[in-house]
Amino acid sequence: MHDHEESHQTSLQRPCAYRLVNPAMRYAWGRTEGIEPYIAIETEGNIPVGEVWMGAHPKAPSSVVLEQQTEPLDALIAREPAYWLGEQTALQWRELPFLFKVLAAGAPLSLQVHPGLEAAQRGFARENAATIPLLDPRRTFKDPHHKPELAVALTPFRALAGFRSPEEISALFGAPLAERLELHAGMSRDDLPALVRTLLNWPRASFSRIEALLLARAEELISSSNEAYAGAGRLALELHHHYPGDPGQFAAFFLEQLFLQPGEGLFVPAGVMHAYLEGSILEIMACSDNVVRGGLTAKFVDVDLLCAVLDPAASPIRVVPQREEQDGCIIWKWNTPAREFQLEARELLSEGTHRIVLEGPSVLLCTEGAVSLQCPSLPSSMPLPARASVFVPGAAPWIELNGRGRVWIAHPAPAPAPASPTITLWIDADSLPRDLRPLLVRRATSRKPVHGTELAVRFVGTRPHADLPADAMIVVPQGEGSTDRYIIMHAQQGDLCMTRDLPLAEQLVSQGLLVLNDRGDVFDETTVAERRSIRDAMAELRALGIASPSPRGNMRTPADTKRFADALDRLLLKAARGKQQATMAARKSSRPSGS
Repeated sequence: MHDHEESHQTSLQRPCAYRLVNPAMRYAWGRTEGIEPYIAIETEGNIPVGEVWMGAHPKAPSSVVLEQQTEPLDALIAREPAYWLGEQTALQWRELPFLFKVLAAGAPLSLQVHPGLEAAQRGFARENAATIPLLDPRRTFKDPHHKPELAVALTPFRALAGFRSPEEISALFGAPLAERLELHAGMSRDDLPALVRTLLNWPRASFSRIEALLLARAEELISSSNEAYAGAGRLALELHHHYPGDPGQFAAFFLEQLFLQPGEGLFVPAGVMHAYLEGSILEIMACSDNVVRGGLTAKFVDVDLLCAVLDPAASPIRVVPQREEQDGCIIWKWNTPAREFQLEARELLSEGTHRIVLEGPSVLLCTEGAVSLQCPSLPSSMPLPARASVFVPGAAPWIELNGRGRVWIAHPAPAPAPASPTITLWIDADSLPRDLRPLLVRRATSRKPVHGTELAVRFVGTRPHADLPADAMIVVPQGEGSTDRYIIMHAQQGDLCMTRDLPLAEQLVSQGLLVLNDRGDVFDETTVAERRSIRDAMAELRALGIASPSPRGNMRTPADTKRFADALDRLLLKAARGKQQATMAARKSSRPSGS
């Protein structure tokens, strides 16, 4: 046994895996039979089970099975955070940073938005100052945390999440509703919170009349040859069936309906309006129960607060799991921008020992087959059958799994490794000129460092492109600006981006990115401001009929291609040097004094 493993074994002095008894949360929208195949529950009571929580949220913590009794996990963590969380997680978070759930929807959940971190902290402090009890139905903020979340489908799953494009919203509402709501032809994404506020705050006394227009429009749409429009019509009737008289029915027309197949993931960041509709999922989130509701529920609704925390530029992100094979085991990982959590699955295909080096405190859930678990301080293996869960404290260095089955592992996201600096080149794939594709594909597939710095090329688009490498392609949901929003959310200071879009270039430059267009023009704060002034002036002249319209098409020459390639080489070198300087500075600042 290695020295570091011996020291861990000495420090544990107790079993490093504990069985969990998890609270079943009962909701009218729940579907007990959608929960039971995946986790053990008690089925007594008339209200269906909608969720089973695995974690330490004070509202409903899991209980840990000790030798003589069970004890709530949050209480155990409060007494001995270094053991239960591990020193690093205890120092960073001071509590279990994630909440892991099995969720099954038999009817649509509430129309909701999760607040960002600052909004959650302000709201929690405000409601505390108002002395609203935590269990009061009028209480919105149960804790001071944000709630980014990831849903991974166990069955075919439907959700509403993120706005449709303004053009599609106008088309779905149709003329009578558009006239009643005074929707103007040039509606932009920034106008959507006002539309939501108008609809969800519609006076109850006159709602029946606008509801009749909604139902009439839905009946028209279901016969449309456009499947997206027909689906919106069917969904509006479905929401009316479950929630008659509720303005949330209109969400069928202004939110995207998304469909997940088993194994597909959906990441919902703060500010995204959403409502889960039907199916079973595993859900992992930051340890929060903060939900701002706007409709489709009998619970407390606060439309004005929902519109205040709503971000019309935010959008959900489809998450394709990374897959690798290792000694008879398939490993799946769903990566998200959230630092509080990561979800992975281990599919054991053959008998044999599979060791896992842990990333902090972990919840393990077996949903198929049966495995056994072994770790340094367990004198014998612990069985982990299907529908059972265990908690592994952060003080444990590793565990081993034996058997055949599927085990899901929830844990904090690993800290980014600062060892080798990496720069990412972000590219809008949907508007990428054909003459630049071979050059950028070579960059993506060569894996050749730039001045000692790793380069990752990421093509982002709303559809796959056969001539671009699949492992470098990120497909985002259809919708106006969805590509831009993904790049803005994921790009890091010092990265590069190639774009023709001036507003995107302006945003990225303000975030510390290096930006160039497809002709090799490099953007900075000065050049962006100059181009914006020229663009605005030309638009005004065209509106007055003084200047001719912008030429259509994009006539490119070999000289344009070479100019871009030269500019890209210069900018990559600049980015690599900048990343190396930043990495060296970070390493220097992280060294203990006197080292």
